[in-house]
Amino acid sequence: MTAEAFGERLTRLSQDGLRINESLDYPTVLQGVLDSARSLSGARCG
Repeated sequence: MTAEAFGERLTRLSQDGLRINESLDYPTVLQGVLDSARSLSGARCG
């Protein structure tokens, strides 16, 4: 993985974390975590 790709993934992870922390609704937070993990790992389902 290049430094640029790593930086991009780190930025996306940080943005996802901020977005998830904005919600106090437990199901919404869990869905956000799953969506972020799928996106970062390239998985089709979580």
